[in-house]
Amino acid sequence: MLTAGHDDQVLVWDVVSGRQLLAPLRTPGGIIRMARWSPDGRFIITRSDDRTARVWDAATGEAVTPALKHAGDVAFARMTGTDRLITASYPDLLRAWDLEESTLPPDVLAAYAKWLSGRRLTSAGTLLALRPEEWADLNQSLRASAPELLQ
Repeated sequence: MLTAGHDDQVLVWDVVSGRQLLAPLRTPGGIIRMARWSPDGRFIITRSDDRTARVWDAATGEAVTPALKHAGDVAFARMTGTDRLITASYPDLLRAWDLEESTLPPDVLAAYAKWLSGRRLTSAGTLLALRPEEWADLNQSLRASAPELLQ
């Protein structure tokens, strides 16, 4: 059983023994309003007041995705049977997020996300457009560290 609401954590319980099974799943910065199992029980999906959705590994409690930020409140977050997260947020935005495992290190994935979006996140949490020389540096770095991403 999952419990969530009024704070930044989800608790996973064994309904027979009443024992908590995992460390709390936490999303600092937002109250978790919804937590549910994926259809196959492998994942836990959460939706928070900070306009994010997140997917967790139900066996370990580890986050499978970063906090998936939306421009508006997330009204709906569900997993399909094919490891795709579907989210709906205000105003009128429907997204599909495919969950595929990657063997690439997190810093390479972060660089690839910047390269794809053409934006970078400041320490204050603001998204700024990459300057041409920043994009060129990322391009060169990715071609050296993960050429398969740019083929």
